[in-house]
Amino acid sequence: MSDPSTLAGTVIRIIAAGFLGGLAVFNASFAGHVVFGWPERQFNTFPDEPRTKQFLADQKLPPGIYNVPHFVMNGPKEEQEARQKAYDDAYRQGPAAILIMQPTGQDPMTGQTLANEFGTNVAGCLLAAWIVSLLSPTRSFATRLFVVVAISLFGWISIVVSYGIWYRFPFLFVLDELFNHLFEGVVAGLVIATLVRGTKPASSSP
Repeated sequence: MSDPSTLAGTVIRIIAAGFLGGLAVFNASFAGHVVFGWPERQFNTFPDEPRTKQFLADQKLPPGIYNVPHFVMNGPKEEQEARQKAYDDAYRQGPAAILIMQPTGQDPMTGQTLANEFGTNVAGCLLAAWIVSLLSPTRSFATRLFVVVAISLFGWISIVVSYGIWYRFPFLFVLDELFNHLFEGVVAGLVIATLVRGTKPASSSP
């Protein structure tokens, strides 16, 4: 059985790594977005923004995600082939777009949004620290660091790259997000790899 004191020490290290790693990631994220502009520098503006804003206001759209052309997923099955062809034709003809309508009357950044972001950073680092704690205790600092970076890269590949494939997010946007994920993964990994080591395997009974 595992030594209770060793187990308690591991839990404390995981919690400390989660909090301090989350704090490090929060600051790295600030640097990535504000200092380096990843990926905000890839956002474009409309040539006539006032007219565009007025057009959107006239639509009275509730907050949500909208796509043009729109494809109805839950229509009658016997009409699916015709719907798919109509959608494909409209998509090829263009223009095609994805629009995110955000709530109005709110500040873009508040103390609550910052707290929520910090909370998610801590949650992610807690998960990464727990995974690192499952490694063999003989694993090196570099290996523990690589594991955290690999976790971050998995998120980029499975989410951001997929958005580039299916939703046509621009290549430079996807690339900037890679920079963000690598930067935050390395920063978190340095903290976690320093504080958390693999747990000793339980001794087997004779």
